[in-house]
Amino acid sequence: MEMSNFDANILNDITNFFLVVLGITITLFTVIYSFIINRKEELTKINEEINFGKSTPSLQQKKHFNLIYIKKFIVWNRHLLILAIISLIIFVACFLTNRKISNAIVKNYFYNFIIIIFYFTILYLFIVFWKIAIDFKRKSKL
Repeated sequence: MEMSNFDANILNDITNFFLVVLGITITLFTVIYSFIINRKEELTKINEEINFGKSTPSLQQKKHFNLIYIKKFIVWNRHLLILAIISLIIFVACFLTNRKISNAIVKNYFYNFIIIIFYFTILYLFIVFWKIAIDFKRKSKL
């Protein structure tokens, strides 16, 4: 049983969607990673000041906030890395299904697998964005 034009169009759309998600997640991952590196450098400077006996409540508070900031962004980067890996896998699966697999039965299995993973990925994206929105709303209150 050959794939219909409708199924082929859906597969092309999913391929494009995951290519976009892959690009966005890699971009966000690198930006957040640079934030983490900058905060770790700042934390190193703060720890050096504390070790030289210049420990003040203000410095301790800066250290605490930097640690919270780093931990939060590490969690976000893990989510982005998971999304990037899933996007890459699904993009490759879509590419293979569209261009390299000629057996209709195997193509149908790949298609069903891709559709299922697509729905789980959309759900995962909504959960991650929901958590970020809740965190933003909580932290942006005055």
